[in-house]
Amino acid sequence: MKTQAAKVTITRVDAAPNGLSVDVHVENLGGHKLPTAYPSRRAWLHFVVNDGNGRVVFESGALNPDGSIVGNDNDEDPLKFEPHYREITRSQEVEIYRTDPEGFGGEGYDRPAPCGRY
Repeated sequence: MKTQAAKVTITRVDAAPNGLSVDVHVENLGGHKLPTAYPSRRAWLHFVVNDGNGRVVFESGALNPDGSIVGNDNDEDPLKFEPHYREITRSQEVEIYRTDPEGFGGEGYDRPAPCGRY
């Protein structure tokens, strides 16, 4: 059994007086889809930036006490869907990965779709 499904690497960090730009690369180590199995499984990036004193100055993908993901539109309202992001600029944006059924054509990561195959 594999102990790691993915490798997450920070490939670039650019600091500027008004912010930070970071490139994050996610490599699937499983040899199959990530996440695997039933479509309701999901994986997300939890990204935290701390200042020199250890205080959190930016966070995306944190968990709420009830287990929902901060910023995930679908956790807040089952009729809404979290889009995929190429760039996260606000803490209310979170990148979530889900295994989509074959023929899936929805814009959101978590849109229900009938399926027989992945």
